Amino acid sequence: MQEQQWQQEEQQEQRQPEQRQPEQRQSAPCDDSCGEPCELPDEAAPEDEIEALRSEVSDLETRLATVRADFYNYRRRAEDERLRAARRVTLDRVSDFLPVLDNLDRALDVPDDGSAVLAGVKMVRRQFLD
Repeated sequence: MQEQQWQQEEQQEQRQPEQRQPEQRQSAPCDDSCGEPCELPDEAAPEDEIEALRSEVSDLETRLATVRADFYNYRRRAEDERLRAARRVTLDRVSDFLPVLDNLDRALDVPDDGSAVLAGVKMVRRQFLD
């Protein structure tokens, strides 16, 4: 039954000349290198839609600026923290060697008695290994 309806509709369409007018599109030269006119849309966008899109762009630009600033601050804080941690490690290592240096200075301050200097250097060596 539906097939008969479709066939009848097709026959009617063939008998009737096309009453629809072809769509007319506006053409304008464009910036691309093809040189052919570009097709413009049939209708111009309504002003309220344009304004909504401008508002959205403005909001997105504001969010982008905020995210950029946040990322810059994060990067700066991370770098500061890295430098502080490196200084802490360096100070810890240096403070570990200060007693060894003090003992070496004491060993060198002893009068030139070979046995005392040797005993002092052995003591510093033990301290260094501990």
